[in-house]
Amino acid sequence: MKETPFLRTEKRIINTMKDNLKNGERPQDIYINNIESSGGPMNGTSVSSFPRNMKQIYNLAQKNKFETIDIRDTEVDDVTVDEMLQIVKHMKMNPESLIKNVVLTPNEYFITAFDDQQINDINMFCTTKTRPLVMDTTFDVCDLWLTDTAYQNLRLVNSKGDHPWFYGPCLLHMQKTTETFARFALDMVVSGLKNTLGFLGTDMEKAMYEGFKIAFPELNSLLCVKHIRDADKRKLSKIGGTGHQRILRDIYGSNDGITKELGLASSLDKDDFQAKLSSLKEIWDSLTDGFHNWFSRNRASKFIECVIESARESSGIEDLFYNNAIESLHSSLKSKISEKKKVIELIPFIESLIKRQRLEEERAITKSGDWRLSQEYKCFEMDSRAWYAMKQHERDDHVARFRKYIPKTKDLYKISGAVGRKPGSQKSRKRNLKEPVFVEERVLPSKIPKLCVKKTGDQFSSQVLKDFDLSK
Repeated sequence: MKETPFLRTEKRIINTMKDNLKNGERPQDIYINNIESSGGPMNGTSVSSFPRNMKQIYNLAQKNKFETIDIRDTEVDDVTVDEMLQIVKHMKMNPESLIKNVVLTPNEYFITAFDDQQINDINMFCTTKTRPLVMDTTFDVCDLWLTDTAYQNLRLVNSKGDHPWFYGPCLLHMQKTTETFARFALDMVVSGLKNTLGFLGTDMEKAMYEGFKIAFPELNSLLCVKHIRDADKRKLSKIGGTGHQRILRDIYGSNDGITKELGLASSLDKDDFQAKLSSLKEIWDSLTDGFHNWFSRNRASKFIECVIESARESSGIEDLFYNNAIESLHSSLKSKISEKKKVIELIPFIESLIKRQRLEEERAITKSGDWRLSQEYKCFEMDSRAWYAMKQHERDDHVARFRKYIPKTKDLYKISGAVGRKPGSQKSRKRNLKEPVFVEERVLPSKIPKLCVKKTGDQFSSQVLKDFDLSK
C-alpha cells in the first residue's frame, strides 16, 4: 500500500519556483525560501503550499532548461579589531545568533558558533548513543580557518534507510593548535555538552584530537581511511620500490564491485592485526624495502586504536570510517559562496544550512520532504491534514517533545529468569512442559514472498504486486 497520498503542489508555488529559476536563483535557496514564505511546517496551512522536495525543483529546472547562476560582489578585508566589534554588536542585537564566543589576543583570534539544539542533539546521539562527532577544517570560505562538525540525526532516515548527517558546532580560527581546539571543546561543555563524548572522527589532525581530549577524557579517535591511505601512498612514492598498489590493497583492501577483499584495516582486533602484519613482512620487503618497518613504527598503533573493527565496534560505524559526511556539508556551504567572505557575512550562510535541515526534520513529521522519521520516533508521525488543523502552540509542543524524546532501550526492565534461584542447572517440572508437536502438524502451505517495488512518486513507499498461494 502507498505510505502517503500524493498531494499536488499549488500552482502558484510552481509558478514562483519557475520565476526563481529564471532569475538564476539556486535550487537550494528556492527550496528553503518558498517553504519559509509559506509559513514553514510550523506556521503553514497545507503541505501543498510547499515544494515537495529538492528533486521537484531540479525536475523543473531540467524540464524548462533553466540555468542557475550565483553572482556575489563582495570584497574580503583583513581581520581587524573593527570586524570583531561588529561581531560583538551582532551578538548583542541577535540573541539567537549562532555566535557564542569571540576571543582576540596577540596570538589568536577565534569565534565559536553553535546553538542549544545542536548541543542537545550531540548529547543525545554522541554521548548516550556513542555515535561519532566528526570534524574537518577548510580554509577557502573566509580569511580564517573554518573547522566544523557533524553528527548523525537518529530521529530521521533517508530513502536508503541511513541516518542523515546534521551540521554541528563550528569554529573560526587563525591557528590550528591544541589550545585553540581545547577552547572550542570547553565552550561547548560550558554550554551544556556532557564530557562523556565517546568518539571523534578526524582526518589525522593531531592537535584537534588532543585539544578535545582535554575536555572529554573518555574520548576515542576514529581516523578517516582515505586520508591515511593518501599519506601512505605519498610515503611509498618517497621510499621508491615496486608493488605499491599491492601493498595498499594489503592494508586497505579492495572492492571492484564484484569481489571485496579485506585488508589490515578490517582486522577484528589487535591480535588479528599483528598476526596479519607479521605475515606481510617478507612480501613487502621484497617489493619496497623499508616500508614494513616504517609502517610498524608509525601506523600500527594508530590502526589498533583508531581504525580496526575493535576500535569502532561501539561507535555505530560498522565499516571503515570515512569523513565524507562533513566534507559533503563543506561542499554545500561552499556552493553558496562564490568568493571568500568576512566572518560576519559567513555566519548567515551557516545559519541557512542549519535552518534548511531543521525544516526538513519538521516536514518529516507529516511524511513530507526528503526524510522520514526513524522507527523509534514513528509515534510522532502525523497525517498532514491533522497537522495543519493544529494550532500554532500545539505544533510547537509536538516538535519540542519530538526533539527531546529518548526512545526506551529494549529489554530495559527484563530480569533474568535465574534471579533469586539457587546456582546450578534447574530442571523443569514435567507438568510445566509443553505437549510434543509432530513436525507434519507444523507444515503450512508455502507461499511466494510478497514482491515490493519502489513507486517513482514517493521514494519511501512501496506496493505489493501479488501474493501467490502454492497450495491452490
